[in-house]
Amino acid sequence: MMTHPMQQLVVGALLHDIGHLVCGAQAGHAAHEQAGMQLIQKWIQDEQVLRCISHHHNQPGHANALAADDLAHLVRAANTLAGGSPSAPSPAGSYGMLSSVFNLLNGRNEKAVFAPVPLRRAPAMPCDHTVDIKTSYGQVLQGFSQAMERLQDKTDANALLQILEVFTSYIPSSAQTGPTADLSLAEHSRLTAAFSCCLLHWCRQQDIHDYASFVSDAAFRKQEIFQLVSVDTSGIQRFIYNVVQKGALKALRARSFYLELLLENAMDTLLAACELPRVNLLYTGGGHAYLLVPNTATATQAIQSTMAHMNAQLLAQYGTDLFMAYGITPCSGAALAGTEDDPAAYTNVFRSVSTQVSAMKLRRYDADTLRQLNQPSPAAADRECAACGSLAVVADREGGRLCRVCSSFEKISSALTMQDSCFVITARQEQPDDPPMLSLSGACHGLQVMHTAQAREKLRTDPASVVRIYRKNTLDTDDLPAIRLWMGDLTARNPQDDIMQFSELAAASSGIERIGVLRADVDNLGQAFIQGFMRPGEEKPGRWLSLARTMSLSRALSLFFKFHLNAVLSDPVYTLPDGKRTGQVTIIYSGGDDLLLVGPWQEVLGAGMDVQHAFRRLTGGALTLSAGVGLFDEKYPLVHMARETGRLEDAAKASTRPDGEKDAVSLFGMEAVESGGAQLLVNQHTYSWQELEQQVLGEKYTLLADTLAARPQELGQSFVYALLDLLRRADEEKLNIARLAYLLARRECAASAPQDMKQAYNTFKQRVYEWALSPRDRGQLITALMIYIYTHRTKEES
Repeated sequence: MMTHPMQQLVVGALLHDIGHLVCGAQAGHAAHEQAGMQLIQKWIQDEQVLRCISHHHNQPGHANALAADDLAHLVRAANTLAGGSPSAPSPAGSYGMLSSVFNLLNGRNEKAVFAPVPLRRAPAMPCDHTVDIKTSYGQVLQGFSQAMERLQDKTDANALLQILEVFTSYIPSSAQTGPTADLSLAEHSRLTAAFSCCLLHWCRQQDIHDYASFVSDAAFRKQEIFQLVSVDTSGIQRFIYNVVQKGALKALRARSFYLELLLENAMDTLLAACELPRVNLLYTGGGHAYLLVPNTATATQAIQSTMAHMNAQLLAQYGTDLFMAYGITPCSGAALAGTEDDPAAYTNVFRSVSTQVSAMKLRRYDADTLRQLNQPSPAAADRECAACGSLAVVADREGGRLCRVCSSFEKISSALTMQDSCFVITARQEQPDDPPMLSLSGACHGLQVMHTAQAREKLRTDPASVVRIYRKNTLDTDDLPAIRLWMGDLTARNPQDDIMQFSELAAASSGIERIGVLRADVDNLGQAFIQGFMRPGEEKPGRWLSLARTMSLSRALSLFFKFHLNAVLSDPVYTLPDGKRTGQVTIIYSGGDDLLLVGPWQEVLGAGMDVQHAFRRLTGGALTLSAGVGLFDEKYPLVHMARETGRLEDAAKASTRPDGEKDAVSLFGMEAVESGGAQLLVNQHTYSWQELEQQVLGEKYTLLADTLAARPQELGQSFVYALLDLLRRADEEKLNIARLAYLLARRECAASAPQDMKQAYNTFKQRVYEWALSPRDRGQLITALMIYIYTHRTKEES
């Protein structure tokens, strides 16, 4: 039996609405509170937990049936703040499907819904067919019950959180239907637990024991009981790409993964300092994190002290390369629930922490630290690190002489992509080259990567050495108390089952041997988070604003980019009209809203199409994705690959269509053009994804490929190059259009050729000439020609 109030509260809050799952699956239950209690008491007999489940609504007689200091009062208040209805739900039998959180985003009024299914590796997409609700709920309930049976510690809050995520991510948090049914039971339960924990800490700090009176007073919603904390990691790009070419891809993946794990562990460390469970970690991704903490002096001091300790450790380990800026803003429950009269009360919370983070980035260090940094440094080593080029060589590795940092990444790089892998945070760096992990104070913790069986054995034989354990992308919950992380870890492998390096990826290309690099992120996402659910023309423009809805949005994006992207990319769909794909791409990083992929260039181009298709289907077009796709020689410096692909991504984002949408992709590279007497770097191959797929590839490339394949001897590469040259110079003088017409006429079919071949070439000739007269069509044709040349170029021609 549990005796610790915080544990009882978290478990009760997480499971408080599980009765919705029962009511959807079984007829005859009029109240989900009783249904949930009856289900959970099979495994948990703690009376306090059961009261949190059975008394979390303010129904007649409930308040009088509980002691004033019963934790169920806090769960009841947290339930309303987390998006729950303050009144009893609809009768059983009215359950439906989860509405998409994208339905109301950016002024839309859509009706997309998800079928009630467990979380799976492949992304769940809006449902386009009728679903048997009772049967679907029943299957999910069965899976949930089986997971609870297998769980050894039924009161392990982290394990319960993970079970709920798997089985209730596509179950609505209430029996309501329509737009308000867009909050999943998993997200609502987690946020209810987070609010509950903050309320308990606040009451303790204020010496409040009569919870019933406290939460019944309407004024409590106006009090600044909570604090939103934002953390942002600086220096990510420079840190990841600080790798020279030898073994670059393996080192690149290790550095990217390490930064993800570094942030996750840092946030768990911060929560531990505040005596809060992981439910209070609202979001992590792309170097950013949000936490919900109580507005108490204890929590504030813990955050300030812990962040100072962690930044000091980063400085000692990596110099000024990495830094974690943070902001912390007090806020009321009404502001976070979106029930303030002024909708700006909600958006101002996020603006405030964002402003603080930006200000801290500008003044990272205090005067003493700056004086210390300006002291003469010890003499550097006389040899460069083979991986990053720094003068700090300390270890011999297979890849050459490495510095301490690169040596630690070399040690874990091969193990990171193991399917059966655990990431064990140890109380100290047990080996000199264990990658460091941040701690509350003093020396850093260490990171060790091992198989699950090894982690289980280490926990059994030396539990004091284990701080926490992480596992990636597992949908199972077993006896290993590990924190699950979603992580884009798809990796192209060679026949020896090792990570394919740049030379191997280039060699796997068809035609020209080039590496493809894709960088992409979601357009205008910051604006969507702050203003996306505002409805300016309505009577209550802020009625859809709430922390619950914002966190549901962020979680949907995070799941897509961190987890489901693995399935999207490993099952390739789009191919060039005359090509094929194997799915050989490697995810370098894939955060909360962005990604970077490398692979054979055709694979990367097709992968971009697949990602865009899946993302548009998931969001219904409420959000768009812009990207840059660059082609590089295998020996081209990695840092320049990243920088130039970033420029392409910027060019795509700068290209807007008449409807204001971006949703674009820029290919190949930046070119110098003259404008007003000045040389400007521009991209000549920027298109909307739809234009690239339909006009460039579907129309022009297909016609080119079909025509050239039908007459390979007469229409060889020299014809293609001549065609490309004349199209590129068409604007210089009209004579080039005439030359183009002459070139096309010279390649007429012989008189003895089959009639269908003659007709096909005449169609090709006419279309090419028409396209040449239109600047937009001509640009599309040039792009199609370049892709064709790259696809069919031989090694000798390269």
